[in-house]
Amino acid sequence: IMINDLDVQGRDLNMWKYFDDTTIAEAFIKNESSKLQATVDKLAKQVAAATFQLNETKFKALRISFSRSDAVLDPILINDKKLGCVNDAKILGLRISNNFK
Repeated sequence: IMINDLDVQGRDLNMWKYFDDTTIAEAFIKNESSKLQATVDKLAKQVAAATFQLNETKFKALRISFSRSDAVLDPILINDKKLGCVNDAKILGLRISNNFK
C-alpha cells in the first residue's frame, strides 16, 4: 500500500497526504456528531490489511473550536490507544494553533 492508495475521505472530511505525513481534518457544526473516529478506524483497517503497522505515538489531535464554552469531544482512538491532544501543530512549515493566534 502506498500513501496515495489510502482513501478515507467523505462528507466534511479531508485528507492531505505528504511524503511521510498525513493530515485528516473534519469540520462539523455544534450538536452534530463527529465522523472522525470512524474515519480513523477505516484508515487503521486499510493499513493493517496491507500488513503495515501504525505508530500510534506519532498521531496527535489538534482541536479548534470557536465556541465560547469548552467543547467536550470524545477522544480519538487508534488501535484502542488514545491520541494525545496538542495546542498547536506544524504542518508543512506552518504552525497552526488551536486558537489561531
